[in-house]
Amino acid sequence: MPKKFQSLFDNENKKIGISPFAQYSYKIYDLKKMEQVLKSLSSKGYSLIIFGGSEEEKVIASKWQEEIPNVISLIKQCTLSEELAIISNLDIMLSMDSSGMHLASLEGILVISIWGPTHPFAGFLGYGQSLEDCLQIDNPVRPTSVYGNKPCVCGSENCIDLITPEEIVKATERKLN
Repeated sequence: MPKKFQSLFDNENKKIGISPFAQYSYKIYDLKKMEQVLKSLSSKGYSLIIFGGSEEEKVIASKWQEEIPNVISLIKQCTLSEELAIISNLDIMLSMDSSGMHLASLEGILVISIWGPTHPFAGFLGYGQSLEDCLQIDNPVRPTSVYGNKPCVCGSENCIDLITPEEIVKATERKLN
């Protein structure tokens, strides 16, 4: 563990990595709903460590860090090898179908993954991860996109947004306890 990040692990709280972003917008869970997930997990005493990459993501995560207790954003604060060292010490990762899932998988960390227009059967489930830890809606047209660059709309909503914050929190806690 890099010394400058050791303090992240100084308390006894369970550590949840959160990788809420993805290259394609259709693979990103609604950010207002993600904020609800963060608030709920934070209120239960978990430490939440946000991962991402872009300046826009950094702004969003910094806002969450300011407004929600137990949230720490590491966006633009560490190298890839430092990020992997931190991920390797997490209790669990909560991620979109994105690089966060794959990085945690490489470190042997259990991932609760959220799927929208893509589908784990398309071959992109994280290495060593289980289908039972994939949160997705049952829609016969999925996948509508192999890479997530095309939408999957169920009625008037993106299919990923039909997954409730409560379902995400419940799935995460079920694996932590």
